Amino acid sequence: MDVDESRVRVVVPYVGGGFGNRPSLMEPIACLLALKAKRPVKISLTREEVFKFTGVRPQTKIYIKDVVTKNGKLNSRVC
Repeated sequence: MDVDESRVRVVVPYVGGGFGNRPSLMEPIACLLALKAKRPVKISLTREEVFKFTGVRPQTKIYIKDVVTKNGKLNSRVC
């Protein structure tokens, strides 16, 4: 978009758990809006919008085998 990196500021609150690292079109949209408005913009999504408009990880099946003692103590776990 021919914008110098020194003019770009992205503020992302800490949410933990690796959230927010999915591909999204929000950043280019924010950039275009800021260029058009000639002012900083903020995009804020509801939780439902986050799931609708940001990328999701592919489905994954995970198999876990637990080894426990007779009294229920976990001895090992194999993934």
